[in-house]
Amino acid sequence: MREGYKKTEIGEIPEEWEVKKFGEIILNYIKGKNPKSLKIIKTNKNDYVYLSAEYMRTKNNIKYCDKNGAIYVDKDDILLLWDGSNAGEIFMGFSGILSSTMAKLLFNENVVEKKFVYYLLRQKEKEVKSTRKGTGIPHVNADSLKNIKIAVPPLPEQQKIAEILSTVDEGIEVCDKKIEKLERYKKGKMQQLLTKGIGHKKFKKSEIGEIPEEWEVVELGNKNYFNIETGGTPETTKKEYWNNGSIFWATPKDLTNKYLIKTERKITEVALQNSNVTIVPEDSIIISTRAPIGLISIAKKSTAFNQGCKALIIKNSSMINSDFLYYAMLTNIKNMQNVGAGSTFKEISKDNLERIKLKLPSIKEQQKIAEILATIDELIELEKQKKEKLEKYKKGLMNDLLTGRKRVKIN
Repeated sequence: MREGYKKTEIGEIPEEWEVKKFGEIILNYIKGKNPKSLKIIKTNKNDYVYLSAEYMRTKNNIKYCDKNGAIYVDKDDILLLWDGSNAGEIFMGFSGILSSTMAKLLFNENVVEKKFVYYLLRQKEKEVKSTRKGTGIPHVNADSLKNIKIAVPPLPEQQKIAEILSTVDEGIEVCDKKIEKLERYKKGKMQQLLTKGIGHKKFKKSEIGEIPEEWEVVELGNKNYFNIETGGTPETTKKEYWNNGSIFWATPKDLTNKYLIKTERKITEVALQNSNVTIVPEDSIIISTRAPIGLISIAKKSTAFNQGCKALIIKNSSMINSDFLYYAMLTNIKNMQNVGAGSTFKEISKDNLERIKLKLPSIKEQQKIAEILATIDELIELEKQKKEKLEKYKKGLMNDLLTGRKRVKIN
């Protein structure tokens, strides 16, 4: 036993800390209400953001709701997703109208620092989620939630811990804002470069809009430029197809970055020889063509892929730059989604993919455009790496500070 610590039912904690149940610090909760109506545009001063879990996770799909008769919450309120498959998810930092599936937690603020409790709940999120009950729509079990045991330091130490973790969160938020700004800049730059090019004065009309006079329009089905290959899956019950495999085998969930440098699963030479899988060369563009349509990566190694993907093989690298093709395909995601067909889930066929048209400059201009956009991508990646480091650091801090493993100095 370390000096200054004591044994408890939840492990070793500092002597000044107490073991409490959430029910001793959560006084009550207020559920949100079903809105009379939702708007996609704010029309008067009484309209506030409707705080659904989807909006708070993604900041997308914003809707507004009249404040009259609704439950309004401030940024310093702790919100808990009460109903649904992800019940138990914790949020803070939002102001607006509480959605009907959310609850606002009420505390004795003379005993606890709200922000400290927020971090404590985040650390205990798995345990909070394990309280869910219900056969139809699951919901948080209030009694089980209140019985979860926690280690609670004196109020000044809570405040200091919350201050330290908030500082790290501020750093993460700075990274998020920079990433968002760079993504917006990249989107505008792509629109400009992939339609107007670099330094052109003369333009011509084409079947896919105005393009520089020197450019041409090319279909993906043009065999002078591309081959399109479809994917397949080796029989999953045959161990000899998978065990100790060395050949990349991509599925849509592997297509998360610009470059495909690893796949979750690999297949063997035996699988390649005895299955309906195709292997495509380095610098081919792998595209998810169902569930979902439009994830895109450049293969940096010979790669096989499943039937949820198709591959664009560049016939002649002196005519097509793979990085340029990657960016050009990103601007065609909506086109691909629009031609997707299917009742259960949409899929884009090889024939429909071949009909997609590209605006194509000279190889030199392709390279210049790709270099400009790659520079922006590098800046985005740097910010993402900074954010990842901060998140890892924060996770370690939470484990240390919220358990009392490491102590903070109180001024």
